[in-house]
Amino acid sequence: MPKKSTSRKKIKKKKTSSKKRTSSKKKRAANKKKPGVIDKKKLELYVEKLYKGLLLRYKKKLREDSSYPLTIFYREERKRKPTGRYRRKTVLENYNDRCVICSKRLYDRDDTEIHHIDGDRSNTQTKNLVPMCKRCHTKVTRLANTKLQDYKVRQDRRRPRSILDQFYKPPKYKPPKFKWY
Repeated sequence: MPKKSTSRKKIKKKKTSSKKRTSSKKKRAANKKKPGVIDKKKLELYVEKLYKGLLLRYKKKLREDSSYPLTIFYREERKRKPTGRYRRKTVLENYNDRCVICSKRLYDRDDTEIHHIDGDRSNTQTKNLVPMCKRCHTKVTRLANTKLQDYKVRQDRRRPRSILDQFYKPPKYKPPKFKWY
């Protein structure tokens, strides 16, 4: 009789160990990134890098030209160097022909775009270039440009309009509060 009980214990142990394995497999499957799904952390990372590059160039332009801040929504035309076939090919090979953000396979040339990390089009070093699909590239550039425009508007609000504005401060007036019955 005791032999039967020991065999049942062994069977129970085996069942519990198999449950653990299946749960770890599920975790691994959940951690695997599906192609075409945007990774928000990577998107934010590339937006922040592009924004910093654009902001540095904007501040440099401010130091050089004093009339530059008057054109808040002026978009600078930079000299662009073509990336070239060889450099484009090496960038795609470095990232296994996949989009950096959503890991979508980049088969056709129409969907593939090469993104400049710092936003400087004249900087065509391979460490500054990253392959992206059109969808991710437009999201990154839009988000970074809107961030830059917000920064420009905030700076414009802080800047006094004339010499008199520096000395004039509007009185702090609080309107009376009425109680309605």
